[in-house]
Amino acid sequence: KQQQLGKPQQQQQQSADGFAKLRTLEAAITQASITQVTATTKIFLICGDLKRCLTGKSKYAGRFAAATVGHRHVHMLSPEYDLAQVLQPKGLVLVESGQNMVQLNNEQVRAFEDRVVEMAEAGGFRRHGVLGVAANSRSSSSGGVVAEQQQQTVQAWCVPPGHFALEVASEDL
Repeated sequence: KQQQLGKPQQQQQQSADGFAKLRTLEAAITQASITQVTATTKIFLICGDLKRCLTGKSKYAGRFAAATVGHRHVHMLSPEYDLAQVLQPKGLVLVESGQNMVQLNNEQVRAFEDRVVEMAEAGGFRRHGVLGVAANSRSSSSGGVVAEQQQQTVQAWCVPPGHFALEVASEDL
């Protein structure tokens, strides 16, 4: 086939073959990365009674590195749910902010976040210093997801758009 093609066609074919090899290699690297991350990470989707399913069980105390809470479930940050008890010291909670509630104006978004932080502080959290991606992004997350990381530090987490981060305030929780 190579003999029948002219020089420009041969170069195009070689270039296409090279790109195909690169795509194959890139897919293999991506798969290896996904395999490595999933080998050390467990994700638990929690719904229903948080106290009965998770925070009320001593076997989960200090087990989780991070959790995420949707804007409809920020009440779970209050002391009655004991979410801080299941997180590791300096454990991180990614909280969906009011930016994702289209009916709120900027002032109401700030008031919502201030109220969430106030409630979370009573529940054993403080605002975390990691920087997130700027607002104006909207998502439709709700419910809670808890991620158990076996060897990942809190500083490695990236705060998604429309969220802010809280951390466990005290190692004595």
